[in-house]
Amino acid sequence: MVLQPATETADSVQYRTLAENIRAHRSFSPDSHAPFRPSIRRAPVYPLFLALVGDRGRLWQSILDSLVPALICLILNGRVRLRWIAAAGMIYALHPGAIFYTNAILSESLFTFLFTVAVAVLLFGIRRNQLSWTAAAGVLMGLAALCRPIAASFFVVVAAVIWLSRKSIQRSFWMAAVFSFATIFTMAPWLVRSSAAAGHFVLVAADGPLNFAIATAPEQWDLNEQSSIWQNEHYWHVDPCGRALTQARTPSEAVRADHLCMHEAIANLKKDPQSYVRNRIAQLVHFPLSSFDTATGNSTSFQTALRQRAYGVLGMKFGLWTLFSFIPLLAGLLGMFAGRPEIENRLCGALWVFTILIHLPGYVEYRYFLPAVPMLLVTAAYGFDWLERTRGEWARHSLSRV
Repeated sequence: MVLQPATETADSVQYRTLAENIRAHRSFSPDSHAPFRPSIRRAPVYPLFLALVGDRGRLWQSILDSLVPALICLILNGRVRLRWIAAAGMIYALHPGAIFYTNAILSESLFTFLFTVAVAVLLFGIRRNQLSWTAAAGVLMGLAALCRPIAASFFVVVAAVIWLSRKSIQRSFWMAAVFSFATIFTMAPWLVRSSAAAGHFVLVAADGPLNFAIATAPEQWDLNEQSSIWQNEHYWHVDPCGRALTQARTPSEAVRADHLCMHEAIANLKKDPQSYVRNRIAQLVHFPLSSFDTATGNSTSFQTALRQRAYGVLGMKFGLWTLFSFIPLLAGLLGMFAGRPEIENRLCGALWVFTILIHLPGYVEYRYFLPAVPMLLVTAAYGFDWLERTRGEWARHSLSRV
């Protein structure tokens, strides 16, 4: 029984409306009454998930997210020492961001599960040289992309890593090809549906350029303070991009709004590139690194806590930041560059780095990085394993010299 009230945002309201219309009217529409116009502004899997599980959404999110630590351990099984396998799984099990979003009517938990299980199944198939498992992994990655459109391009990264690892992978070409085909095949019906509704090709969902447009907009806001953006009436009613998105009602209007937002973003970027670069640096520092203020409810900055001598607050923020963000990121980088060059390490490293790169141009929140945390923890385990092996080798070398 879930006692904690659900965390909800404006996105949550849209997801619930879509789920209710799927259940009651067999229509993927954001409308509250007839006629129920089709929408291309959300990916379909999470609303469908809510329609299927009803009021037990948070319970099922908790169950699925509790399986992610086991998947991390499965990926690492036999690759690094048991202590680092257990540590990687435990860090995710206690991860404040993961715990917080299991209680939110948002797609993060479901997407993280689908993404992680797709990678685990793929690696299982590669280890056993079985194309059927590779195809199953492609289907799961396609479902992940239909949950969060950002994953639509992940199959390219996976195929590239498999091909680059061809000396150690049997049938590498067919592994890459089958995975890519299964991913695209799974997405295809929805791509056809959305593109037909809009009269223009749509990659899963519209509104893709919005975050890029927000990052380039000449507004006096703090990109690290969400309320200054999403509650900014000036942007949504005066800015050409914000106004177009607010007024878009049909799929074709949503596509035209996307085109306008992209044009506006490029114009803003050309007008003031220095400001854009400063904003990217200032915000992206907080993308893979977080002190989990959303999860803890503590919005006091490090600087403010230090000035106010709020050492308890400062200690909590610094402790969470260090244990769940900074150390895994540092160890993950070490694992990528110094850890064993195995497919598990290469693939997971490529995916969490690509997650950062693909979000690089636009506005970001830490929750966008959360689904890549299991991949980061895999490479972090390789990093710690390398440190332990290196220390052992140094110790043996020192003893031999004595």
